[in-house]
Amino acid sequence: MSTLPTTELIHRARDGQREALEELLRRYQAVLRKWARGAIKPDAPGGARPSDVAQDASLAVFRHFLSFKGASQAEWTSWLRKVVTSKAKMSRRRAKGAERNSSGNVPLDSLGETQEVASARRSPSQVTAHREEWRRLLVHFQGLPADQQEALILRRLKELSVAEVAERMHRSEASVDSLVQRATRTLRDLMVGVEAEAATPEAQRIRNMADMVLTGYLRRCEAGERVTLEEVIQEHPDCAEELRGLLHGMEQLKALWPGEPT
Repeated sequence: MSTLPTTELIHRARDGQREALEELLRRYQAVLRKWARGAIKPDAPGGARPSDVAQDASLAVFRHFLSFKGASQAEWTSWLRKVVTSKAKMSRRRAKGAERNSSGNVPLDSLGETQEVASARRSPSQVTAHREEWRRLLVHFQGLPADQQEALILRRLKELSVAEVAERMHRSEASVDSLVQRATRTLRDLMVGVEAEAATPEAQRIRNMADMVLTGYLRRCEAGERVTLEEVIQEHPDCAEELRGLLHGMEQLKALWPGEPT
């Protein structure tokens, strides 16, 4: 990968090759840090740091790579610079807001900054661990087959109905359910380090039950039925932990997917 030109890496990353996206980010880390140092001075008020801006920009690129529509190296670097500029502005706003609000009430310019502000309240070690969890989730997402990525984005992140997703993907509704189910399960297993092949028969039974219950729950919600996840969990206590784990991964992914690299 290290010998491939940027244009080829972009093409491969768009095809779902996780290693290509990782190489793109590795190759441009020094550039991101340089741009961040130019946007945020080391003595900036409120604790804004160039290293944080560069790290946030890297995370944003992981989040929103699928929204990048260019193909050339010039388009890629231009997009990266816009992401860094956006993150630098956000960092300065947070720093100024924190200075103005000694009571701890930080004003939000938009709901999308909630995660960013919450991160600022954690200890450095907590922030590092949190970002690493995000990075792992997004790397695993990029490693999913393209059809599973598309189904998951449309169904769980953009919250389209099964019928709408099926029409867009030219698939049956049952096929869409299967793609979403497999993608959700794969992300869950990768995040907790579980190998499906190593599961005991009882563990596999619980996993299968959780997958089916979750799919049924989403269908019931789509049909307008007023049912909460906790009610569903009470109906299926044997797979309660698995259900919560599956939903936790999706909520994390939603938090990372506001739609634009801001």
